[in-house]
Amino acid sequence: MALEFAEWIQREWKVITKAPFTFVTFCLIAGGVGFAISAWHYSERISILESRISEQAERLGINTPDKTAYSRLTNQELKQSVEEFLKKFNEFAARADRTPQPTVVDEQERQELLRAKTDEDRRAISRRYWEQEGARYEAWINQRTVEYQRDYRAQAVVLRDEMKRRLPPDEKEKTERSVSYDFLAGPSPLQDIAADLQRLVRLLPEKQH
Repeated sequence: MALEFAEWIQREWKVITKAPFTFVTFCLIAGGVGFAISAWHYSERISILESRISEQAERLGINTPDKTAYSRLTNQELKQSVEEFLKKFNEFAARADRTPQPTVVDEQERQELLRAKTDEDRRAISRRYWEQEGARYEAWINQRTVEYQRDYRAQAVVLRDEMKRRLPPDEKEKTERSVSYDFLAGPSPLQDIAADLQRLVRLLPEKQH
């Protein structure tokens, strides 16, 4: 990348020397934009790591008097905590699972397609449109994942494990089916997590043994 930039500078040196202030301004703006994008990217990664550290501290009982923050609760109080969590979680799921609608082809793109003289030109215009749509869809997936990891994953895992720990032995065997809490996998991962927590609430005895 640095070599290509140096070669570009060499080719455009005459133009640059005629407008040095414009070139310097462009470099500063480009550098600022690049720094802002990098800062945002790494801040999201840090948020996910902090969430995982918080989860491990919760699960190991660090900075809590008992095993987890929920270990002191009765079964009825634990059920209430799960219901309160699910209310927020389901609101998030309803919002996060709204698949972005395809962008309507605007008038400029229509005109470009009409002016295109060859099939190759038309394919290039169509490819550009679908690449933009793919980028939008990927951004939606990433945003949903980041928000889940940052705001909901740790608490969901702790609640799941606490309820499983309290189940009678014969009921524990019914909880072995795999629902991924670590990663959002499958066609409806958020609904799967919510349904799994609700199922555990139903299996939880009225009183802790």
